[in-house]
This record gives sequence, C-alpha cells and structure tokens, in this order.
Amino acid sequence: MKEITGKVADLLQDEALMLWGVNDRFTTLNNKLKTISGVLEDAENRELKDVTIRRWLDELRDVMNDINDIIEDFNVYLHHHDDASSSNKSGFASLIASAYNKCFEIVSEIIQCNFHRHDIGTRIDEINDRLERIHQDRAQFTLVPTVEGPALSRSTTKIFRDRETFSTYIESEVFGLDDHSDLLIQSLSRPKAAEEGCRVVAVVGMGGIGKTTLAQKVYDKSKFDCKVWVCVSQNYNEIDVLKSVIESEGGNHQLAKTMEELHKMMKDVLHGKQVLLVLDDMWGPEVWTKLLRVPFQCFTADTRVLITTRDVSVARKVGAVYTHQAEVLPDEHAWSLLSKVVCQGNINMKDIEELKDVGMEIVRKCKGLPLAIKAIGGILINKDPKERQWRSVLSDDLWSSNDDTSEIMSLMSVLRLSYMNLPSHLKPCFLTYSLFPEDYEISRTRVIRMWVAEGFIKEGAADVYGQQMEDFAELYHNELVMRSLIQVVKISVDPEDTDMKCKMHDLVRELAISMTRGEHIVGHERQQDSLKVRRLSILNVEEMQKIPKRVKNKKCRLRSLLVFQSKGMKVIPPNLYDNLKFLHILDLSNASFDHLPDSIGELVHLRYLNLYNTNIVELPNSICNLRQVQTLILLKSKHITKIPKDLSQMQELRHLEVDSWVDVPEGLGKLTNLRTLRDFTVRNRVGRCNIEELNSLSMLRYLVVQSFDKVPSATEASGAAIGKKPHLKFLALKCAFRVEGVRNKDEMRRIEEVLEQFQPHESLETLFICDYYGRTLPTWMSMTPSPLKELDHLELNDLSNLLWFPSLGNLPKLRVLRISNCTSIKTIGTEFVVDEEGAFPKLQFLSFNSMPQWEEWNGGERTDIFPRLKILELVRCPMLRWIPRVFFRRPDIKVAMGDFSPILLSEDEGKHYGNEFTGLYRQMLKRS
Repeated sequence: MKEITGKVADLLQDEALMLWGVNDRFTTLNNKLKTISGVLEDAENRELKDVTIRRWLDELRDVMNDINDIIEDFNVYLHHHDDASSSNKSGFASLIASAYNKCFEIVSEIIQCNFHRHDIGTRIDEINDRLERIHQDRAQFTLVPTVEGPALSRSTTKIFRDRETFSTYIESEVFGLDDHSDLLIQSLSRPKAAEEGCRVVAVVGMGGIGKTTLAQKVYDKSKFDCKVWVCVSQNYNEIDVLKSVIESEGGNHQLAKTMEELHKMMKDVLHGKQVLLVLDDMWGPEVWTKLLRVPFQCFTADTRVLITTRDVSVARKVGAVYTHQAEVLPDEHAWSLLSKVVCQGNINMKDIEELKDVGMEIVRKCKGLPLAIKAIGGILINKDPKERQWRSVLSDDLWSSNDDTSEIMSLMSVLRLSYMNLPSHLKPCFLTYSLFPEDYEISRTRVIRMWVAEGFIKEGAADVYGQQMEDFAELYHNELVMRSLIQVVKISVDPEDTDMKCKMHDLVRELAISMTRGEHIVGHERQQDSLKVRRLSILNVEEMQKIPKRVKNKKCRLRSLLVFQSKGMKVIPPNLYDNLKFLHILDLSNASFDHLPDSIGELVHLRYLNLYNTNIVELPNSICNLRQVQTLILLKSKHITKIPKDLSQMQELRHLEVDSWVDVPEGLGKLTNLRTLRDFTVRNRVGRCNIEELNSLSMLRYLVVQSFDKVPSATEASGAAIGKKPHLKFLALKCAFRVEGVRNKDEMRRIEEVLEQFQPHESLETLFICDYYGRTLPTWMSMTPSPLKELDHLELNDLSNLLWFPSLGNLPKLRVLRISNCTSIKTIGTEFVVDEEGAFPKLQFLSFNSMPQWEEWNGGERTDIFPRLKILELVRCPMLRWIPRVFFRRPDIKVAMGDFSPILLSEDEGKHYGNEFTGLYRQMLKRS
C-alpha cells in the first residue's frame, strides 16, 4: 500500500490533474489512503489470526490494484498525448499541406481526451466509495496506528554498510553431520557384489530436516572422477534431467533435440569414469529405474548413487542397500545453529550467549528442524539482543502453543511467523519467488528486474541512500537470503555471468503460494477460478490456447505472464494480447515460437520482455511502441539479426541484452536510462550505431563491447567516454574473432591506442579483455597508485601477441585474476608483482591456462607477495619449469595443476612442500 500511496502523492504534483479536472477526486483518494495506511501494519500482523481482518485486507488489496491500474492508465495516456503533441509540432510544414487530415486528428484527439477524462473520473469516484466502506469497516477491528519505519530494516542496513564482509551466501552449517556423512561415504565406497549394478544409498526424512544439507556434505567430501547433482522434484522433466547430467560435466547440450542425442552426449562426458550421482528430492523411483539406471550402468566404469526422499518406499523401490533416517538436531546443536544464523546480523556473540536460556526454549519449539531454526534466526536478526525481544517471538500467537504438535505443523507455524515478520516492502518481493517452478534455480538478476518492473522498488527510497533501484533491490534480495527464506545454490565464476542462482524450499514455496490469496496462479497448482489473478506462470504448455479462460476474460487485469519448460509452444494467437493489455511482465524464454504478432505493440504497460532462446525470425516494428519497457532480452534467439530502427523511442529502457550478430540501429545514445548493454558491437556502417553513441550513456553498470578493434582511431574511441561512467561495474572489451595470420604493426599500434582510450572509471569492479592482438596492455593497468581502485576480478583471454604482462600487483582490491591463451608469453618477470611491499594484497585466486610457450616465472626471493592467495591454478603450461619460491613455502596455498582436469593437492600433500613438492610438480607437468 505504501507504494500506491506514494504514486498518488506524486501524481498530485502533476499539473495535468488540474487540467483534467480530477484533482479534487485524487485529493480525496489520497486523504483516505493516508488514514487507512496508518493501521495497515497492525492489520497485516493479525491477518493470519483473524479471518475477518484477512477478508478486510483482501478487499483493500483489490482496491489498491485498481488504483494502481488507474494511475498507470492515466500516465500512459499522458505519455501518448505528449508524443502526439511533439509529432504535430515537428511536422508543422506538413500540417499546412494536409490541413484537413490534421484537423480531423485534432478533433479525434479532443473526443478521446474527453472520453479518458470521464472514464478516469468515474473510476476514481467508484474507488472513493469503496475506500469509504473499507474505512468504516475498520472500526470493528480496533486496529492500532503504527509509526512508519525506515525503508531499510536492521539486517538490510547491515548489508548496505558492510558489503565486503557480507557472507550469508554460504549456507549456514548444520552441526553434527560429520558422523552421518562419514557413514554414508563408507556405504557408498564399499566394494559391491558382482550382481549389484549401481550401488544406491538413501537419506530419508521429512521436509526441512536437512536431507539436502547432509547430501551436500557427502557430495563435497567424496572423491570420485566426476560428481553429478540432479534436483528431481515432483514434476521433473526427463529432458531437463538429462541436460543437468551433461551440464554437470561441462558438456554442451544446446544442439540436442532428442533423447537419443542427449544419451550420446551423456556417454561422451561420462565414459569410463567413476561417478557419484546425487538425486535430490525424489518423490518416486521412476527417474532412476526408468530414466537413468541403464545409461549410467552402460556409460560409466562405476556409479554410486545417493538419493534423498521423504518416502521410505522410494528408497526400497530403487534398491537402496543402506537407508539413513535423517534425524532432528539435538538441542545443543540446534542452539549452535541458531547462534550462527543470528550472528550474521550486527549482533555480538557474547550478547547471544547471554540469551541461551530463552534461545533453548525457542529451538525446542522448532523441534530440532534446521529449516525452522534458520527461519526463526532470520526473525531474531532484526530484533535487539534482549530477552524481552526474544520472548516476544517465543510467545507469538502464530506459533503453536501445543508442545505436542507434530514436526511439520511446528515447521509451518515458524514459516508463517517468519513471513509475517517481514517488513511490508519485502513481502511482495518474497511472493514473486512463488511464480517459479518447484526446485527452479532462480536468477537474482532476473527477479530483481521483475521487482523493478512491478514497481516494488521505489526510486525515491533508493535515491535517499544514493543507490540505483537495482542496487536497492539487491539489498532486498540479500535480506531474504539472510532471513533463510531463499537459499543460494550457485554463484557463477564466469566473468560475463556474475549472477547468483537461488532456490526456494518447497515448504516455503507452499507458504508463499498460499499468501498470494489467489492473485498468483502457478503451474499445475489448482486454485479457485477467479478474476483476481494478477500473476500467472505456466509449465509445459504445448499451445498458448491452454492459458486459463479466466485470464482471457477482459475483466482480468493480468500483470505478469511467465512460461516455463515449454519448448512445444510454437504459436501465440494474435488476439491473445487483446486480453493482456495490463501486462507488466511477459517472459516467453525458451519457447519455440517463430513469430511475434504486431499486436505486441499494444501492451502499453509492459516493462519487462524476455524472449531469450526463442525461434523468432524478425521483431515487428510495433515493438518500439512499448515506451514503458525497462528490460528487453533477445539473447540466444539466433534468427534475430536486427532491431527495428525506432528503438530510440523506448526511452525507459534500462537493460538491453542482444547477441553480437544483432544490428542495433543508430540512436542508441538517446536511451540515457540504460544500465545494461550487452552486446554493443562496433559496425561502422551507415544506419548502425557507432562507438561514440556510448558517450551519453552515463548510467551504464554493465557493458560488453564487441569488435572494438573496428574502431577506426583513438580519437573516436575517446568519444565513448568510458571513463565518465561512474556507475559502471562490469566492462568486457573484445576484438572480432581472430583470423589466421600475423597482424601488421600498424594494426597492432592502432588497437593499442584504441584500448588506451578505454580507461574506465575508478569504480569498475570487473574487467574482461578478450581476443586482443596488441603487443602491450594499456598504461592505466599498471599505474602506481592504480586508478582501478575497486577492481575485484580481472580476466585476460586470448591475447595472442602480448609479449609481457604489466605490473598488476598494485591493484589494491583484486581478488580473482585469470590469464589464458597468451600464446606469445615466454617469461614472467619480477615486474609482474611490482617492487612495492605486499604485492597483490587481496588476491585469493590466480589462474594461468593454455600458455604453450611459457617457460619461466621468476618471482625472485620475495615471500611477502600474495599474502591472501588461496588457490594457484596452472593448466596446460607444458614448458613451464619454475615458479616463484613463495609457493614452496606457503602450505596454505592450494596448487592445482593438470591438463583437461586440474589436479588439486590435498591438505596432507600440501604439507610436503620443498623437494617432494618439486618432484610431484614435475610429474604433473609431464602429464600436461
């Protein structure tokens, strides 16, 4: 409601309200909203305990949705009217030449304006009447007004102030699992009988008891040639399961279209290997008995299988030779876990220890369930470490007072309590996750953009903290992680994909779906037929006609439509958009349709359009009518080769993602709201945008420049003003794909001068340089002190003519450095680390890969370099015979060496540095 109240207040500042004669109506609306909003927090806190308050809130939410629709209709019409006015002004000469037609248009515009004025006025009157009834009904509930809190809660503020030490991405340890994991590893590793086939071991237990965490511990500690993790879920897709197996071993399944092709790829990646296969969250035996058992028996040298399931009969049916019954945590272990979770907030461990007595009461009510303990810890993070505060949580009515309640009922009570303790601004963000399928890996970037498109992130609130909306949304996301309502499952190390993937536990997802009150319809979930539905996600559709009839009803104002796992969807009925005019989010990624109807341009409210990996051949010109779109994703849609010429009309565009082969028309520089631009490809053709169009894009945060070697001169390169983009966090600079043959010296000199002009702002965090054929790197990479004060990740790939590396040791915050395919490098000298004490002060990961001519790395006698290095990776460096002495004296550094698969030294092997290490090192070099 706070979001709608803010929109109404902003609208009251617009002179157009006065001109339209609806100012008084909106003022009345604003006053009613202020009165009701004061008691909203108390009502939300009581809605799960009082069904009449819940119904009152449901009616209020309906009214809020209708107010939002009116405001957006009004704003869209004003934008349309302004555009039409500018068009008339610019075409004054033609107005004289075609006076009759223009007069007719003006009269039509006046009639249309009067219609809209009357329509909006009538709708506002109806809303005010409904709000008056709601206002009167609230008297029966004795709701207590509350003071509005800050835009950021305690834990979010902690993350905001201390980003560098924020570590909640690492799943909180569940204590006491070592013995259990060792037993499972022993059972998996035992020799098997000749007739046994693949040995299967099972972990069985209720939801939230920690089966997946235990399986993860086994997975991490086990030693196999390859390890495969597949999350199965209730409604698994056979094709997706096979793809997960291939992906886990680095295979590429993009071209596979049939099960036979996927089986062939599986054979290629698994052949002759000893494999650990984890099948997590199995609801039935078929995924093993009918889909995976035969391929793994045939393709691998030996396969050991670990499954997790809630149903002991599943373990029997898959032939498990050992079944481990997952147990709840003992009280002391439960208390240790709760303490660890709460410590993620800005709370001292000493203060927590003083609360152990009440803390033990809390963990006992959690019945020893890790998921419940983490969720309750997420509540306590935002409480003062005082006994009174903790006891208020313990005594909450939402928490079942009966100590004999079953574990599952106790867990659901905790999850409801966790949801109700969310600040109001986080509740709609949390509910968004319910739109994704069970066990789906949800991209942080994707969900953040959806929040912005829905209006959940208030630009004014972000401005107060000096943040962009995407930064602010990231803080919201991090707080949901800290509260254990979503779980981080993957953090990409790919420099071009810095995204994070999360999941929502299926029990948390069930809660989220129930809290949407029928406004979300998700996949196969059966919900009451209702015109209230605002957000719809569909699974496994073959044709778009299968969208529920309720959505096709013109009275249904659907705001979000997401389609998942629907490769069979080949047709979009042209008239479908007639009933989806209020869509804000349209996600049709990974569908197979090849045509986008012209009617797409009628979705005037659309803010987010995802056409990732479709078969669309051509974008209709009408797509440029989508003036409100903030995100447009066309990646992997391989048949799209150009964007319509009127792209510059999409003034609200914040994120544009296209492949390098897509022609972007000139005028890109007018899109001054752009935050993400990938890929910008230098064309140097008439009608296509050139490098200087980047000059005005000062708000960019993520930029990929392809074919920058086609920039004609350093002068034109300087016109991109890369250094004047203070918000830029990620920059990738790539030359066109290399061709055989030696570049001439003039070409090399030109590209060196061009790259010199691309010095970024000091705020840059990730830099990626690829396919560069200059002989030297720019001077700004080795200046002392370094101008790249915030650089965290640097990757240099395919620098074929580079003769030496600049001094990179003075980059003060560099944590990751990857160097690969620098085929002309023969020696790395002491200049690499610079002469200053403490070179590479923050570096943790250093990798050299595919350096065929590299013979010597002379680091001198210094031992003060790389003080924080954890991993040194040396792969495919067949000529290398010496590395700096510091690596012989630092057993804390793990050295990985090898050919296709790096060999990681164990901790025990790491203790034997010196002569033994040198011998082992040279043996590995012979293998590579």
